[in-house]
Amino acid sequence: MKAILFVLAFGFVFIGSVSSASQDLDSATPTITVLKRDSMSVYLLGTLHSAHLRNPNYTWPHFDRIVSLISPQLLLLEIRPEHFSSAEYFSDGPLEMAYLGHLAIAMGIESEGFDWWPDQWLLKFDQLTDADFALRDNQMAKNMVQAVRERNANTTLVATGRDHIEPFATELKQQGYAEEQGPTWDLMIRDYPDLPQTVLDLWQRGAKYLSGSPIASSQRTQRKIELLNRAVQSRGYLFERSPK
Repeated sequence: MKAILFVLAFGFVFIGSVSSASQDLDSATPTITVLKRDSMSVYLLGTLHSAHLRNPNYTWPHFDRIVSLISPQLLLLEIRPEHFSSAEYFSDGPLEMAYLGHLAIAMGIESEGFDWWPDQWLLKFDQLTDADFALRDNQMAKNMVQAVRERNANTTLVATGRDHIEPFATELKQQGYAEEQGPTWDLMIRDYPDLPQTVLDLWQRGAKYLSGSPIASSQRTQRKIELLNRAVQSRGYLFERSPK
Protein backbone atom coordinates (compact mmCIF):
# COMPACT_ATOMS: atom_id res chain seq x y z
CA MET A 1 0.00 0.00 0.00
CA LYS A 2 2.84 2.39 0.84
CA ALA A 3 4.31 1.84 -2.62
CA ILE A 4 1.02 2.84 -4.25
CA LEU A 5 0.81 5.97 -2.13
CA PHE A 6 4.38 6.92 -3.01
CA VAL A 7 3.64 6.63 -6.72
CA LEU A 8 0.61 8.85 -6.30
CA ALA A 9 2.65 11.32 -4.29
CA PHE A 10 4.80 12.14 -7.27
CA GLY A 11 1.84 12.61 -9.60
CA PHE A 12 2.34 9.41 -11.57
CA VAL A 13 -0.44 7.21 -12.92
CA PHE A 14 -0.69 3.50 -13.50
CA ILE A 15 -1.40 2.30 -17.02
CA GLY A 16 -4.05 -0.43 -17.15
CA SER A 17 -7.12 -1.30 -15.13
CA VAL A 18 -8.46 1.12 -12.54
CA SER A 19 -7.87 -0.06 -8.97
CA SER A 20 -10.28 0.45 -6.08
CA ALA A 21 -7.85 3.06 -4.70
CA SER A 22 -8.02 4.92 -8.01
CA GLN A 23 -11.82 4.75 -8.02
CA ASP A 24 -11.84 6.25 -4.54
CA LEU A 25 -9.62 9.09 -5.73
CA ASP A 26 -11.97 9.70 -8.65
CA SER A 27 -14.90 10.41 -6.30
CA ALA A 28 -13.19 11.88 -3.22
CA THR A 29 -14.14 15.33 -1.95
CA PRO A 30 -11.95 17.93 -0.22
CA THR A 31 -10.98 17.21 3.38
CA ILE A 32 -9.40 19.77 5.71
CA THR A 33 -7.87 19.11 9.12
CA VAL A 34 -7.48 22.14 11.39
CA LEU A 35 -5.00 22.42 14.25
CA LYS A 36 -4.49 25.45 16.48
CA ARG A 37 -2.03 26.63 19.10
CA ASP A 38 -2.62 30.01 20.69
CA SER A 39 -3.24 32.43 17.80
CA MET A 40 -1.72 30.16 15.15
CA SER A 41 -3.85 27.96 12.88
CA VAL A 42 -2.61 25.27 10.50
CA TYR A 43 -4.98 23.90 7.85
CA LEU A 44 -3.96 20.54 6.39
CA LEU A 45 -5.49 20.12 2.94
CA GLY A 46 -5.33 16.58 1.56
CA THR A 47 -4.82 16.57 -2.21
CA LEU A 48 -5.30 13.81 -4.80
CA HIS A 49 -2.47 14.50 -7.25
CA SER A 50 -3.28 13.33 -10.80
CA ALA A 51 -6.87 12.46 -9.80
CA HIS A 52 -7.71 16.18 -9.76
CA LEU A 53 -7.68 15.97 -13.56
CA ARG A 54 -10.55 13.49 -13.62
CA ASN A 55 -12.51 14.11 -10.39
CA PRO A 56 -15.26 16.75 -10.79
CA ASN A 57 -15.84 16.61 -7.01
CA TYR A 58 -12.37 17.96 -6.28
CA THR A 59 -10.60 19.86 -8.98
CA TRP A 60 -9.17 23.28 -9.81
CA PRO A 61 -12.15 25.55 -8.91
CA HIS A 62 -12.29 23.83 -5.52
CA PHE A 63 -8.74 24.99 -4.84
CA ASP A 64 -9.74 28.55 -5.75
CA ARG A 65 -12.64 28.43 -3.28
CA ILE A 66 -10.65 26.82 -0.46
CA VAL A 67 -7.66 29.15 -0.68
CA SER A 68 -9.98 32.17 -0.83
CA LEU A 69 -11.95 31.03 2.22
CA ILE A 70 -8.85 30.27 4.33
CA SER A 71 -6.91 33.29 3.08
CA PRO A 72 -3.63 31.99 4.51
CA GLN A 73 -0.58 34.08 5.23
CA LEU A 74 1.59 31.12 4.23
CA LEU A 75 0.97 28.31 1.74
CA LEU A 76 3.22 25.25 1.99
CA LEU A 77 3.49 23.08 -1.12
CA GLU A 78 4.59 19.49 -1.64
CA ILE A 79 7.71 20.53 -3.55
CA ARG A 80 11.29 20.07 -2.35
CA PRO A 81 12.70 23.38 -1.04
CA GLU A 82 15.82 23.19 -3.21
CA HIS A 83 13.63 22.93 -6.31
CA PHE A 84 11.14 25.51 -5.09
CA SER A 85 13.91 28.10 -4.96
CA SER A 86 15.01 27.37 -8.54
CA ALA A 87 13.51 28.57 -11.80
CA GLU A 88 11.95 25.14 -12.44
CA TYR A 89 10.41 24.52 -9.02
CA PHE A 90 6.94 23.69 -10.34
CA SER A 91 8.35 20.57 -12.04
CA ASP A 92 9.26 18.83 -8.81
CA GLY A 93 5.90 18.23 -7.13
CA PRO A 94 2.53 16.82 -8.14
CA LEU A 95 0.74 18.84 -10.81
CA GLU A 96 -1.76 20.42 -8.39
CA MET A 97 1.17 22.06 -6.60
CA ALA A 98 1.89 24.07 -9.74
CA TYR A 99 -1.74 25.18 -9.77
CA LEU A 100 -1.63 26.16 -6.10
CA GLY A 101 1.66 27.94 -6.64
CA HIS A 102 -0.02 29.93 -9.41
CA LEU A 103 -2.87 30.81 -7.02
CA ALA A 104 -0.41 31.96 -4.37
CA ILE A 105 1.26 34.32 -6.82
CA ALA A 106 -2.07 35.60 -8.15
CA MET A 107 -3.41 36.20 -4.63
CA GLY A 108 -0.20 37.61 -3.16
CA ILE A 109 0.24 34.76 -0.68
CA GLU A 110 3.70 33.83 0.55
CA SER A 111 4.53 30.23 -0.36
CA GLU A 112 7.37 27.75 -0.12
CA GLY A 113 8.11 24.06 -0.60
CA PHE A 114 8.53 21.57 2.25
CA ASP A 115 8.81 18.14 0.59
CA TRP A 116 11.77 15.75 0.98
CA TRP A 117 13.02 12.77 -1.02
CA PRO A 118 16.32 11.88 -2.76
CA ASP A 119 16.43 11.69 -6.56
CA GLN A 120 17.93 8.21 -6.24
CA TRP A 121 14.63 6.90 -4.92
CA LEU A 122 13.13 7.08 -8.41
CA LEU A 123 15.88 4.82 -9.70
CA LYS A 124 15.47 2.14 -7.00
CA PHE A 125 11.78 2.46 -6.27
CA ASP A 126 11.15 -1.28 -5.95
CA GLN A 127 13.74 -1.51 -3.17
CA LEU A 128 12.22 1.18 -0.94
CA THR A 129 10.91 0.09 2.45
CA ASP A 130 8.29 1.31 4.91
CA ALA A 131 11.18 2.85 6.84
CA ASP A 132 12.03 4.96 3.78
CA PHE A 133 8.48 6.24 3.53
CA ALA A 134 8.39 6.95 7.27
CA LEU A 135 11.65 8.87 6.89
CA ARG A 136 10.06 11.03 4.21
CA ASP A 137 7.00 11.74 6.37
CA ASN A 138 9.19 12.66 9.33
CA GLN A 139 11.42 14.99 7.32
CA MET A 140 8.44 16.66 5.64
CA ALA A 141 6.81 17.18 9.03
CA LYS A 142 9.99 18.78 10.37
CA ASN A 143 10.19 21.06 7.33
CA MET A 144 6.55 22.03 7.84
CA VAL A 145 6.98 22.90 11.53
CA GLN A 146 10.18 24.82 10.83
CA ALA A 147 8.52 26.87 8.06
CA VAL A 148 5.55 27.78 10.27
CA ARG A 149 7.89 28.77 13.09
CA GLU A 150 10.25 30.81 10.94
CA ARG A 151 7.47 32.62 9.07
CA ASN A 152 5.46 33.15 12.28
CA ALA A 153 2.30 32.92 10.20
CA ASN A 154 -0.99 33.13 12.06
CA THR A 155 -2.71 31.12 9.32
CA THR A 156 -0.89 28.45 7.33
CA LEU A 157 -2.36 26.23 4.63
CA VAL A 158 -0.42 23.00 4.02
CA ALA A 159 -1.22 21.32 0.69
CA THR A 160 -0.06 17.72 0.58
CA GLY A 161 -1.16 14.27 -0.53
CA ARG A 162 -3.97 13.16 1.75
CA ASP A 163 -2.00 10.18 3.07
CA HIS A 164 0.48 12.56 4.72
CA ILE A 165 -2.23 14.26 6.79
CA GLU A 166 -2.21 11.83 9.73
CA PRO A 167 1.56 11.92 10.41
CA PHE A 168 1.61 15.70 9.97
CA ALA A 169 -1.28 16.15 12.41
CA THR A 170 0.52 13.89 14.88
CA GLU A 171 3.68 16.01 14.63
CA LEU A 172 1.74 19.23 15.16
CA LYS A 173 0.04 17.78 18.24
CA GLN A 174 3.47 16.93 19.62
CA GLN A 175 4.33 20.60 19.09
CA GLY A 176 1.39 21.66 21.27
CA TYR A 177 -1.32 22.10 18.61
CA ALA A 178 -4.84 20.85 19.27
CA GLU A 179 -7.15 19.54 16.56
CA GLU A 180 -10.39 21.44 16.07
CA GLN A 181 -13.51 20.74 14.07
CA GLY A 182 -12.92 21.35 10.39
CA PRO A 183 -14.87 23.91 8.37
CA THR A 184 -18.26 23.08 6.84
CA TRP A 185 -18.07 25.23 3.74
CA ASP A 186 -20.24 24.78 0.66
CA LEU A 187 -17.71 23.69 -1.92
CA MET A 188 -20.20 22.63 -4.59
CA ILE A 189 -18.86 23.71 -7.98
CA ARG A 190 -21.19 24.17 -10.92
CA ASP A 191 -18.80 25.75 -13.41
CA TYR A 192 -15.43 24.43 -14.50
CA PRO A 193 -13.72 27.31 -16.31
CA ASP A 194 -10.75 26.90 -18.59
CA LEU A 195 -7.46 26.90 -16.74
CA PRO A 196 -5.30 30.01 -17.07
CA GLN A 197 -2.69 29.69 -19.77
CA THR A 198 -0.13 30.43 -17.07
CA VAL A 199 -0.86 27.07 -15.43
CA LEU A 200 -0.74 25.18 -18.72
CA ASP A 201 2.59 26.85 -19.46
CA LEU A 202 3.91 25.74 -16.05
CA TRP A 203 2.97 22.13 -16.74
CA GLN A 204 4.47 22.29 -20.22
CA ARG A 205 7.63 23.83 -18.81
CA GLY A 206 7.73 21.10 -16.18
CA ALA A 207 7.58 18.34 -18.79
CA LYS A 208 10.40 19.98 -20.72
CA TYR A 209 12.51 20.39 -17.58
CA LEU A 210 12.04 16.77 -16.53
CA SER A 211 12.90 15.55 -20.04
CA GLY A 212 16.36 17.06 -19.63
CA SER A 213 16.89 16.13 -15.99
CA PRO A 214 19.38 13.53 -14.68
CA ILE A 215 16.45 11.24 -13.77
CA ALA A 216 14.75 11.48 -17.18
CA SER A 217 15.52 7.80 -17.84
CA SER A 218 13.44 6.71 -14.85
CA GLN A 219 10.21 5.02 -15.88
CA ARG A 220 8.35 7.02 -13.29
CA THR A 221 9.80 10.28 -14.56
CA GLN A 222 8.66 9.33 -18.05
CA ARG A 223 5.16 8.68 -16.72
CA LYS A 224 5.10 12.07 -15.07
CA ILE A 225 6.20 13.73 -18.31
CA GLU A 226 3.38 11.95 -20.13
CA LEU A 227 0.92 13.04 -17.45
CA LEU A 228 1.98 16.68 -17.66
CA ASN A 229 1.68 16.65 -21.44
CA ARG A 230 -1.76 15.06 -21.22
CA ALA A 231 -2.86 17.66 -18.68
CA VAL A 232 -1.78 20.44 -21.05
CA GLN A 233 -3.50 18.87 -24.05
CA SER A 234 -6.78 18.41 -22.15
CA ARG A 235 -6.51 21.89 -20.61
CA GLY A 236 -6.67 20.38 -17.14
CA TYR A 237 -9.84 18.29 -17.33
CA LEU A 238 -10.18 14.60 -18.16
CA PHE A 239 -13.94 14.57 -17.58
CA GLU A 240 -16.65 16.06 -19.76
CA ARG A 241 -17.65 19.55 -18.73
CA SER A 242 -21.13 20.90 -19.29
CA PRO A 243 -21.32 23.06 -22.41
CA LYS A 244 -21.38 26.78 -21.74
